[in-house]
Amino acid sequence: MELQTYLLKFQTPKPKKTEAQELATEIYEWSGKKIPFGQLLGFIKLNGTRCVRECFIEAQKSDAKEPIGLFIHKVKSNKTVWQ
Repeated sequence: MELQTYLLKFQTPKPKKTEAQELATEIYEWSGKKIPFGQLLGFIKLNGTRCVRECFIEAQKSDAKEPIGLFIHKVKSNKTVWQ
């Protein structure tokens, strides 16, 4: 048995990301890592992925001087759970 084949037995597959984690990663990278990742996951947990995604799309399309601030304002003002 080859060493490489033997070592493959012990490698564990990486767990798949949830939809919330993927969305948080996308927003985190868009914001230039200015919004903490944990805070983004908290927004998603409280408001649902659909609500946060809609706020994110609106902030991306806006011509605001501070699109990150607009995103946070929209998420905090939409306290509805739309899962």
